[in-house]
Amino acid sequence: MARASEKRIGRREALKALGIAGLGCFGSLAGLKAALAQARAEGKQVLTERTLNRIIPDPAASAASKREFTAAMTEARTDLKGYLSKRFSLTPAQVREIESLTPAQKKDLNRVLDAAIKNNAKPTIEIGRSTRSARSKKKSKHVKVSAQGPKGGKFDAEFDISEEP
Repeated sequence: MARASEKRIGRREALKALGIAGLGCFGSLAGLKAALAQARAEGKQVLTERTLNRIIPDPAASAASKREFTAAMTEARTDLKGYLSKRFSLTPAQVREIESLTPAQKKDLNRVLDAAIKNNAKPTIEIGRSTRSARSKKKSKHVKVSAQGPKGGKFDAEFDISEEP
């Protein structure tokens, strides 16, 4: 009996994750529960703004952290989808969103990651709520990636990621 309850996603756990992730990431409470169950089965975390920002190493913490940070940012720069799927359980919608990044958006993101590596500045990621364009009627999320340089220089990349094919 204990085994069955270990695999079941409880209401409290779902609501706790909902507070962290936001319902917009998963479309519905059922979508959130499915994402949590998938993550648990894979032994990974659900990809949210909070969990993503939490796993980025702080290069200022130690020399080992700096090496880990440089390796992580280089990997994210080279293969973003691989970097994320290695660390997180991705929903099919999240995979589509990652794959929908245009070459210009990837170039802008890589510019910020390069600046973060060069300046030993931990980047922060902000993922906005889903919005629907008045013209195209397509849903998208606004993403902002920023890194603060040691002399006050700030590096930002902002773009919208389509949520629909």
